[in-house]
Formats: sequence, structure tokens, C-alpha cells
Amino acid sequence: MKAKILIIILLVILIGGLILMGIFHDRVVASRDKGMAEDWNADHKIQGNVDFRYYTAENMRLENRTDWPAGSVEGQIIWRSDLDAFYIFDGTDWQKYLTEGEIDDAIDNAINTQVAIKKGTYYWSCAGSNFIARNPDTDQVRIDHDEGDIYPQEDGIQFGAPVFLPHGAVVTAVIVFGDAAAAAESWTLNKDDIDDINTTAMATANINTQDTTITDPTINNNLYRYYFRTTTLDTSDTIYGARIRYTL
Repeated sequence: MKAKILIIILLVILIGGLILMGIFHDRVVASRDKGMAEDWNADHKIQGNVDFRYYTAENMRLENRTDWPAGSVEGQIIWRSDLDAFYIFDGTDWQKYLTEGEIDDAIDNAINTQVAIKKGTYYWSCAGSNFIARNPDTDQVRIDHDEGDIYPQEDGIQFGAPVFLPHGAVVTAVIVFGDAAAAAESWTLNKDDIDDINTTAMATANINTQDTTITDPTINNNLYRYYFRTTTLDTSDTIYGARIRYTL
């Protein structure tokens, strides 16, 4: 009699433990009814946490489906067989889980993608101190780095300056600024073959005068180099700077 009571107690504890674990069968068997083998072999539902106590869950796979489950909760993971990818629910949306290769590809694409430049009108400018004396007496020149200007200390010295514009820019106006004495002299914006000498004057005017009639206005940094040249300036004919207006 005591043995039967002990067995009953153990069964109650075991069944109670299963209930507390939250393991449910599809078909609920009434008290004293015999459970069938198909009841145990049918799908089970687990409600509540399962502590594996550091053991592995072997031969297990995530839920495979071709749609989004209703009532999703944050952290839920599924495999979309139609999309061939894992998805994790973040509490609001389903986010695709990227593989290491996909992450590398995304980084490569971001690096290789050119940043779009807004179309419009832009300006390039430089200080007079960007100009250098060409000839003759190139050492008879005063460069004022505080003011950013340059002027000869002897008569008859020519000046030049490199120009750097973005590839594809279309030049619409050019001007070189200087003092009143230098205004009688002229400047020229030239382009030359990148690997040879084949000069084309793109724009030219007197110092302090703007030229808007541009020859070959589209910048091609693949084929050409660009620079300013001036006629001879005399003592104290100062260059203050230059400005180029262009569009993209």
C-alpha cells in the first residue's frame, strides 16, 4: 500500500513538473483515459523558458516559413525559405540577418559608391600668393603671406598659378584681381595636354576684368592641366587673387 502511494506521489511530481515546464500536447487526454502513441509523437508546445543547463540542442532547426508570423515578439527568429535568409524581429520590423560576406559586400559598395554632388553654381578661388614668378628675375618678388598677395620688385615679371577644378565642371566666368596699377596688364586661363604642350586659351581679360566667354569650358582632368598666366607686371603691380565660377 505504501509502495503504491509512493508511486502515485512520484507520478504527481513528474506530471506537475511537466505542467510547470509548460509542455503541451495537441490532444488533451481526460483523466484515466489512455494516452496513445500518436499523442506523444505529435507536435508539442513549450510555454516558458527551457534551461538546457549548458547542454546543446542537437539536430534542431529554426522555423521555416514563407510569410511573417502573426503576433511576433522582439528577438523572434525565423528562416524565410522564399527569401533564403534569416530574419530577426526587433519589436517593430523584421530585420534581415546579414552574413559576413554580405556585410563585406555592403562595405565595399559603400566605399565604391560615389557621393552624389548637388547640381548648381560653385566657385573656386585662390590668393595672390598662389601665383609664382615665371620670368625674368623671378627672385625679385615680394610675397605677403599675411595679406595673401604677391607683387614684383622689378619691372617686367610674368606670373602663373595652377588651377584645380573638379572633373566635369563647366567654367562660366573667370577673373584675376589686382590693384589699380596692375589693371592695365592681362591674365589668361590656359589648358594644356596632361602629357604634352598644346596650349589653348580658355579665357582672357585685363586684371580686374571678368571674362564670361569661355573656350572649351568643360574641365577634363583626364586629358588636360589648367593654369593662369599673366603678362609682365611692373614694380608693385599687386595680384590679390583669382576666382573661377563653374557649374556642375
